[in-house]
Amino acid sequence: MKLEIYHSIIHGSLQPQNWQLPANYPEISHILDSNQTSLKEIEDNLILILKDSIMLQFKDETAVNINHFINDPQHTPITEDYYQPIIKLKQTPAKTPMDRFYRFIITNEAKRIQLQLSRSVEILKDDICSKQEVKETLALLARLAKNIVEHTHPCEILNSLLSIITKTYYEITLIFDSILAKTDYISYSDFCTIKLHREIDIEFENAYNTAIVLHESQQALYRSDIEKINLLLPTLYGELYQDSKNNIIIEIICALENFNYLFVIDNSPLAIPEIIEKNFVRTKFREQTQKMSEDFNILSNAREVMIQIDEHLECIPDLQVLQPEYDLPLSIPRLIRKWLLEQKELYQQNLAQMFVPTIQHGTKTTQNPKSTIQRTNTQDLKSKALKFYSFLSGYDRFNKKIMSEDSFSRLTTYINTLIDTESLPEDIIPIPQTALTNEYLRYTFYLIHKELYTTRPIRLDWIILLQSVFTQFKDVETETTRKKFSTPPTHYDKDIEEIKNRKQK
Repeated sequence: MKLEIYHSIIHGSLQPQNWQLPANYPEISHILDSNQTSLKEIEDNLILILKDSIMLQFKDETAVNINHFINDPQHTPITEDYYQPIIKLKQTPAKTPMDRFYRFIITNEAKRIQLQLSRSVEILKDDICSKQEVKETLALLARLAKNIVEHTHPCEILNSLLSIITKTYYEITLIFDSILAKTDYISYSDFCTIKLHREIDIEFENAYNTAIVLHESQQALYRSDIEKINLLLPTLYGELYQDSKNNIIIEIICALENFNYLFVIDNSPLAIPEIIEKNFVRTKFREQTQKMSEDFNILSNAREVMIQIDEHLECIPDLQVLQPEYDLPLSIPRLIRKWLLEQKELYQQNLAQMFVPTIQHGTKTTQNPKSTIQRTNTQDLKSKALKFYSFLSGYDRFNKKIMSEDSFSRLTTYINTLIDTESLPEDIIPIPQTALTNEYLRYTFYLIHKELYTTRPIRLDWIILLQSVFTQFKDVETETTRKKFSTPPTHYDKDIEEIKNRKQK
């Protein structure tokens, strides 16, 4: 890439001290207010604006794919951020037509450079060639920045050009970080001291660090990297404290919090913008609160409801407490947490009241407390059982799903049926081999049995259910399972805790 425009501003016919507005300025003035985003439109405007000063041949910069000459070319696609990694700097309004003209060509050339590189990388489809193209452009930008400092007299236009060149340099390192190594470009501190011979600009450094965090957050979301997401969230909260009205920061925080929550409840791998779309957020909130309300409504008193509310609150990933002025309106877990706390406060005011469902017969109201007590008790048993086997919906140490969502759902149905009816469910569809050994499954069922019914006597239906549900027990005698029912596998507690934590990442 030649960067003829920047070179001409520093060394050639576009030097500010030698340049005058073109004669047709009134005819092209309206273009200086345009904000084009496509490469072709930007190139056409630059050619039109500068046709009397410099002959631009952008077509000469078109890359050529030479993969048919390369053995096994490696190509890493560039994943574009939904919010482009822009280093936001304060700009003073243009004071004169000359300022407008130079600002237009300087900023549009920066856009063109980035878009041209993206097009070249897509054409080349080879990491080595792409990396070389990007590195050469970075080296040329660094050289031009150094030339401004060492070979020109300071003026406002050249200062603006230097700022845009530096900004473009580091935005390129973010856009193409998947094919660049840290050693392929100069750190900002070295750029200042070695190339510019000056101290670090704190305002630029802060804006650059913000762009890094927003870029890394979007890439972590794209890769479903929960560990990285959780590392970045505290930094994003810090950015929010510094700029509470920044909608991009707000929406990215909401996206990461939503991803964490949805991954826990249904493993939904969504990205921006879908995960923060208003209708999506509203629908998910309504679905979850409706399910919770249905669970609450079958309980007989406020204390039982409050226990369930606390259990639901524990399922919400940790959320940093924010002051009211830092609003995150698209965060599903925050909306649900707020709703749960409101419900808890409501039920706390009615601790002594019983919520016994009634049956209407005309104008007469009759009660069926016996039925209500049975439903309440079995619901409590189901909740207790779920605590012991919920980890089966997670991942083992090789990051392999222990069982499919469908299998876990069927297992829950079978266990709930046995608890409700105290008899084996009919038409059991066996669950295929899981990512756990028989010992772990057997001991998990034992812990459920122990919690629900103690250990004496052993209810044989639970052992039969275990062997009927999991195909991996097909060659195991029922008596063998009964004898070993209470035998814990080595490191069971430690392993299960790791699985639970892995599920939360």
